[in-house]
Amino acid sequence: MIKVIDISHHQTSYNARQAVAQGIKRVICRAGYGTTKDTKVDAFTLNALEAGQELWAYGFATWHYDSVNGKSFDTARQKMQEQTAAWVAEAKACGVSGYLVLDQELEKGKTMSLTKTQNTQLINEAMDIIRAGGFEPLLYASASWLLTRVDLTTYTGKVWVARYYWDPNDKDFADRSDDISQLKAGQYTTLMQQLRDAGRLAGWQWGRIGYGSKYGVGSANVDKNFWYLLPEEGTTGPVQVSADPMYISVGPASAGDVASITRELDTRLIPWENYGNGLIITRVGCSSGDQAKMVEMAVSLKLPIQLTAADPLAEPEQPEGYTVIFMAAVVKGGFESEADARDYIESILGADAMEKLGIEIKLLEV
Repeated sequence: MIKVIDISHHQTSYNARQAVAQGIKRVICRAGYGTTKDTKVDAFTLNALEAGQELWAYGFATWHYDSVNGKSFDTARQKMQEQTAAWVAEAKACGVSGYLVLDQELEKGKTMSLTKTQNTQLINEAMDIIRAGGFEPLLYASASWLLTRVDLTTYTGKVWVARYYWDPNDKDFADRSDDISQLKAGQYTTLMQQLRDAGRLAGWQWGRIGYGSKYGVGSANVDKNFWYLLPEEGTTGPVQVSADPMYISVGPASAGDVASITRELDTRLIPWENYGNGLIITRVGCSSGDQAKMVEMAVSLKLPIQLTAADPLAEPEQPEGYTVIFMAAVVKGGFESEADARDYIESILGADAMEKLGIEIKLLEV
């Protein structure tokens, strides 16, 4: 088992020799946030190198935020180029070797309008910049983000997946197994297995709570990762991503909201029907990306939405497992853990979505 931790200014301090004593031979330090240098990167990377750790780095991307790119693809590309170049320069200055990671997610209150195709195109271009800078590129994202925001049929790089399956009961490395087959069957587990089998799953960030002092950081919590592929390892084999198609039901809605919903469905070439009283139901199962967009729209309009594997007009499903509830309607069920359900919503709506919008997660046992 390869144990890796990742750190940033949030850890406040880092005693690399203590981490090494606990078997942490590799560490990932944040090089920057956007184009802004991490305030602790110089001290942390120096400590890591002096302790003999293999040093990798990551940059936190913000170019996909609407607030940064003004909903312009060209501006997003410009910001991506600026941010990625800044990470490469910082990684070189700090003595990083091997992986330089692009970290993509949504922070609290942030939104993203780039399509999956546009986003993947810019990710691929960022990977080229990192590779040209002399590092091995890697994409960090949550499992739900990879399914809803990245086209894995056109992105051919390796990935570092965040999936907090046991959150908040993370425990420590010795108490958890890196074997993905132990996880309950579901779309996130299937995705991770597909990435592993294709030689593209570099790491799994499985824990984030507790054990900070044990691993030499000045914070109560520290991110914990199982690692599978060193920089020189892995392939770019194809991944047959499970689309997890589902019917979408939105409403009841006003005439104006119905127009907005159906316009979006028409743009996405998704056939639909109006069943009266403002209830819109798709006539086909929709892909993960389309599901994410419609959830985002429904929540912004404060409308009930339901995703089901069967026709929504049939007997309502009650899938076993954790279920997301919004406005007393089931958004989506069958998640293997509460953390997976939260991750799904936060990857679409941002880190504050649960509390701000009153979205709930409930455990349904059939």
